[in-house]
Amino acid sequence: MTLRKSYHLILVALAAAVVGCSSPPPPATPMTFDTFNVQANNDKQISLEGYMRLPVAAMVSDTMLVDLYDNPDGKGKAVPVSIYVGSGNNQLEKPPKDYTDKDFKLHANDGSLVTMKDKVRVSGKLIYSPSASIFYKPIDIQKI
Repeated sequence: MTLRKSYHLILVALAAAVVGCSSPPPPATPMTFDTFNVQANNDKQISLEGYMRLPVAAMVSDTMLVDLYDNPDGKGKAVPVSIYVGSGNNQLEKPPKDYTDKDFKLHANDGSLVTMKDKVRVSGKLIYSPSASIFYKPIDIQKI
């Protein structure tokens, strides 16, 4: 095999690998706040329905953890959801340093703004911990 053919073969293999890596996630399995937090769901694509709120304090980089609550009043146990910061679909606009609830600007998967009163279905992979599980990429936020 010539060097040129080897080079093209390597490029084709790399392109196939990149395409394989960009495949969509598997469908999310619907769960409830009572049933999702089990070891069997670790690293699985699941979905939960609830209400999003900014946490009391947060570290913001290209992502931010936002709290998902079962109840619209934001009381009870929250599930942190890692969301990309930005103004696109499924992204949270970067809040100012001393943010308040009025700075909550979350974009759903259709680009519409989600308020803290809107019920959403959040889909993503679960990182399991008996006391502090989180959702992470890819995150899909749908108003329901």
